[in-house]
Amino acid sequence: MKNWQRNCVGGGLIGICLLFFSEASGQKLLVSPELLGGHRSLAQQHFASYTFGIWEAQHFSLIDFEYQSQQNNIFFIRNAVLYRLPKNVYLQAGIGLKNPGSFYSLLAQYRYQAKSTRISVSSGVTWQEGSSWENSLSVEHYSSASRKWRAYMRMLLISNTREKEVLRGIAQFRLGIARQEHHGGLALNIDRFSEGKQLYNIGIFYKINLIKHEN
Repeated sequence: MKNWQRNCVGGGLIGICLLFFSEASGQKLLVSPELLGGHRSLAQQHFASYTFGIWEAQHFSLIDFEYQSQQNNIFFIRNAVLYRLPKNVYLQAGIGLKNPGSFYSLLAQYRYQAKSTRISVSSGVTWQEGSSWENSLSVEHYSSASRKWRAYMRMLLISNTREKEVLRGIAQFRLGIARQEHHGGLALNIDRFSEGKQLYNIGIFYKINLIKHEN
């Protein structure tokens, strides 16, 4: 079994363990799987978050299987621990795997949350074949919560740069509708690599949020 396959299995086991541990301890757990069927590839994405007091454990994985060639398969997996500071600021230490190999990260994160909008901004250092500066922005917005069907928009931007060179870039855009915890619509993924290569994937996505609150 290849390294990225072992990490996929490991990530899934982490999510299952978090689910059972949340049931036992009564803490808050969010599990959010997403599937994208695009013109170039089939992409599978998972996010899991387990909060216990001022600590939070996170798992994020993106696996992109191209229809025509395995050489363009994309993987991005990160397991992280976060410590909450005052005023919605977090410190994050992470370890993971992404093209072309393993990495470590130390980031500072700020979160803003309103009734229909969530924004997260992160910045810090990543070590993968040398150090690089990582920046990320996540924006999620819903239309009026008074309706059963709501318009939904999400944007995710992640970049690793070194001396003005982009080593790795991820851009995701979602536009669609949501009902309760179900989301679906149009999707665009853009992945950029250090050699200047860019991969696009345009298609349809479906996501569900599985949320368990404190007992």
